Amino acid sequence: MLSNSNLEAFCNLRKDEVRKAIKEIYSKGERRDRILANLLPVLAHMLDLLVKPNISDFFPVLARFDIQGVAKEITTLLQKVEEITEDTIDERIKNPSNKTEAAEATKDGRTDFLQILIDLMQEEDNKNSLGKTQIKAMLINILVGGTDTSSTTIEWIMAELLCHPNVMEKVQNELNKVVGLNNIVEESHILKLEYLDAVVKETLRLYPLGPLLTPRTPSNLALWEDTLYQRIPLFFLMSAERMVRLVLASLLHSFKWQLLEGEKLDMSGKLRLTLRKKIPLRAIPVPRLSNTDLYE
Repeated sequence: MLSNSNLEAFCNLRKDEVRKAIKEIYSKGERRDRILANLLPVLAHMLDLLVKPNISDFFPVLARFDIQGVAKEITTLLQKVEEITEDTIDERIKNPSNKTEAAEATKDGRTDFLQILIDLMQEEDNKNSLGKTQIKAMLINILVGGTDTSSTTIEWIMAELLCHPNVMEKVQNELNKVVGLNNIVEESHILKLEYLDAVVKETLRLYPLGPLLTPRTPSNLALWEDTLYQRIPLFFLMSAERMVRLVLASLLHSFKWQLLEGEKLDMSGKLRLTLRKKIPLRAIPVPRLSNTDLYE
């Protein structure tokens, strides 16, 4: 399900999701993805509770009393997560048109990750078929691991660019040369955006998402002599990094960004499971493409 061939097959799906986000920003629309709109705030609250100092962790004998009410609150949040994910799965099963739309979004008619899991669940002869509980767990893992870190990274980068307008101008000039003002950002452009890549790396150096993690350095050096992969540089670019660059490039290519009038940018952070901005970033997008069809 997560093989390189499947991930590459979903290239059009990723592109469509990025374009939907750009269109919604342009039209000042609301998020249409119900599962994300409902689930992500609940998961964010749950992650905050997981790192909240809890006296029961230091004195297990007090755990049954739940003095701070952390266990009760997490139980309530888990019930909400169960309801949202189960409703999403049931809706996909009852509405086959969603499967068709997902398949049409890829070049070879492949369906999305959720539909693959549902198909496995519905296979009667498969001894390793999944249950609804396993599917819900996988969805939560993907949403937590794939959205919190990426969105936090993009927020820090955008905040730094708003603090340094000259750097943002250089990034947008590079986008003008590589992508052009009469085109949209594609994954094929990402490797050519060297200055944008430097901005991403410098921001991650200044604001590491997991600053308390133990650094890991491989002890053995290995050389990959397979010439097949020497011709595919994107193979070595992790999907998460690729998506961060794709979303960031699309935001900066499609809009000029400015702070709200009279607002000063606070760059202080708040450490939870990841290092987030203490005060969420708010910015005003101004369309910079003359061809409005590119926002559709």
